[in-house]
Amino acid sequence: LIHTRQGLQGHHKRQLKNIERSEYNTEEQLMDMYRNVLYDNRRHNRGQEVEADELGLTYLKNTKYSIEEATKCLEKLDGVDDIPEREALHLEKLLNTEVYPFKQTWLEEESTMFNSDIETAVIFEKDSIKTHPDCKERIQLLTPKLSAAGEVFLQPENAFQQLKKQLIFEQANAQYLLGDVGRGLYYFLHLLDTHPQDVYVHAQVGQGLVDLYYAIKSHDFDEMVKQPNSKQEVDYQQLLRVLHRMRSNEVKQLAYHYLKARATDFDTNESYLLALFQATELMDKEEEIKALQKKYQQLFPNGKHADYINSY
Repeated sequence: LIHTRQGLQGHHKRQLKNIERSEYNTEEQLMDMYRNVLYDNRRHNRGQEVEADELGLTYLKNTKYSIEEATKCLEKLDGVDDIPEREALHLEKLLNTEVYPFKQTWLEEESTMFNSDIETAVIFEKDSIKTHPDCKERIQLLTPKLSAAGEVFLQPENAFQQLKKQLIFEQANAQYLLGDVGRGLYYFLHLLDTHPQDVYVHAQVGQGLVDLYYAIKSHDFDEMVKQPNSKQEVDYQQLLRVLHRMRSNEVKQLAYHYLKARATDFDTNESYLLALFQATELMDKEEEIKALQKKYQQLFPNGKHADYINSY
C-alpha cells in the first residue's frame, strides 16, 4: 500500500510538471487532474466504508440491541441532506411589533450583476465524490446478515423522545456557537411556530439580533450571515435577504422592540433579561438600563452574567 501511494505521488508530480510546461488550458488540465484524484480517493474510501459497516454490525450483534435497527439508521442517513418539510416562515408576523412594525421593503429582492447563485464551471459526478457508498446499496449488503434478535429500547422510550425534542433546540443553538447566526436565527424563528410561549426561544431570537448588530459594527456580518442562493430553503433565502437589506440602526431597533414588546411575559428569565439589557444598551436608554440592572441584581444576585450587568 505504501509503495502504491508513493507511486501515485510520483505520477501526480510528473503530471503537475507537464501542466506547468503547458502554454494553454492549464486551468482545465489542473481541474481534470484534481477531479481524477478526488474520484480515485473517494472510490477507495467507499470500499473501506463497506468494511466498516460489516464490522459495526459485528459489534452490534454482541449487544442486547436489535441489529435490525442498523438498516433503519442507514435509511435515515440516506435522507440526511434532504431539506426537511416545514411550514414557511412569516417574517412579517414573527418580527413585527406595534411600536416598530416590520418593513415590507426588507422583503424586496434586489437585482444585481453580482449573483451569489452562479454555479461553478467545475462539474463533478455526485456519486463519484461520495466518501460513503449509496445508503440503499449498503442496506442491501447488510440485510442478509440481519436477525430479529434484540430490543429497540433498553432505556425508557420516553427519555429517548425527550432527547429528540431537546436536540431541535440544540441544533439551533449550535449554529450560534459555530458563528452562523443567520442559520441559527432561522431555526429559532421556526421554533416560535411550535413553541410560541417558550422564553428561551424568544431570548435567543432577540440575542441573535443583538449579535448581528455588533457583527455589522465590527465588519463581521458577512461571516455570520450567508448570501442567499437557490440551494437553500425558500424561507431561509428570504430571511437572509431581509438581514442583508437591514441597516445597523434597523437591526438595533428591531432587537430592542422585539424584546421590549415581550418583556412583561419573559423578563424574569435570566437569558431573556440579559438580551433585553444588551438591546437597551444599544439604544442608550439610561433610565431603562438602570432599571434592568436593578431587576437583574434582585432576581439573580449570583447570576452567571452578574459581572457584566454590574459593570455598567
